[in-house]
Amino acid sequence: GKVVTAIGSGDDRVYSVGIDTNGRIIVAGSSSNGSNHDFALTRYNTNGSLDTDFGTSGKVITAIGSVDDRAYSMAIDANGRIVLAGYSNSHVDNNSNPYFALARYWP
Repeated sequence: GKVVTAIGSGDDRVYSVGIDTNGRIIVAGSSSNGSNHDFALTRYNTNGSLDTDFGTSGKVITAIGSVDDRAYSMAIDANGRIVLAGYSNSHVDNNSNPYFALARYWP
């Protein structure tokens, strides 16, 4: 099977996929809000449908900084907690240098 899911208002990208201990599919990446990208996370049931018990209708969007944030890697522990790792280009140093960014989610 295949699934296509719109997350935000524009460009959505997948960078990491995992399976939790219940067989649900977790997908992480980034989603455009129209002016920049934020961390994006979705959870699907074993049949490929969005898990509506997770986030907002199966989707979570997290702004880390004020500009581009992208989640490139994911880990899922035995309790279903999800950690996303990537970068935040928040321009706090006026040099536009990206910073490590982590976010942790509870099931």
